[in-house]
Amino acid sequence: MYKEEALCKSNSIHGERERTFSNIDSGWSAWLNGKFLDSFLGDASLEQGNLTLSFSNATLNTEKPNILLIVHDDTGHDQTTGALNPRGILESRLIGSSTGFSHWRIAGTAGGESNIDPVRGTYNEDGLYGERVGWHLPEYDDSDWKKVPAKESSNSVLSVQGATVKFFRTSVPLDLSSQQDVSVSFILSTPSSSSKAYRAQLFVNGYQYGRYHPHIGNQVVYPVPPGILNYKGENTISVAIWAQSEDGASFELDWRVNYVADSSLDTRNVGGEDLRPAWTEKRNEYA
Repeated sequence: MYKEEALCKSNSIHGERERTFSNIDSGWSAWLNGKFLDSFLGDASLEQGNLTLSFSNATLNTEKPNILLIVHDDTGHDQTTGALNPRGILESRLIGSSTGFSHWRIAGTAGGESNIDPVRGTYNEDGLYGERVGWHLPEYDDSDWKKVPAKESSNSVLSVQGATVKFFRTSVPLDLSSQQDVSVSFILSTPSSSSKAYRAQLFVNGYQYGRYHPHIGNQVVYPVPPGILNYKGENTISVAIWAQSEDGASFELDWRVNYVADSSLDTRNVGGEDLRPAWTEKRNEYA
């Protein structure tokens, strides 16, 4: 579990609490003092959802504040006239307590509304800890990360144990012909034996190129154009997996060539390195 998104501290918490949120497909997970409580997975047919969480299985502190952590995904705003509709947690209250919450702390996108990545844009990142510090960016030093063995086949299965959020990243070299237009797509899927109670994000050279909600929709093919993909050099592929139940999650990642066509366009030089800015130490300011 990463210390991110939203924290609530209360000197005394008793009984249960209730939450209400708005937006189709929204979802969230809750932990109390590091103990997973429950998740609202989201539903494509619901604009609002309510869930009452029991604290009976969590250990409550009496000498220090109790910390309630919420990881929340509101899936963005509506377009046109719905753009100003409120998003996020619209109501939260403690049941059976007269004290309530002492305060909230919210950790969202790195830099808030300021544009710290003018190339990729302000809407490229969310508020996960790994995004704020730049784990998805090229040239981030992951030398001390635990290595996950790769399969001999082209697809990779990334697994998460328990209800948590984890990042995976790898680097893949490409060396394609300058005389061909090559179309490449990433394929996201879930093994048949795995729980679908999770959400995942795909990043290609720092660009968010896929949001995968297997329990809600069936979008599984994500094409990525030249320039975002480096057709002559290294490519940083990152995945954030948020398991919303104690069953954990297994996520399968593959890619395919859609077509190859003779072309006078040298796709190896589209955009150049300026289109794929690398990690810098400034990201450490948002840890």
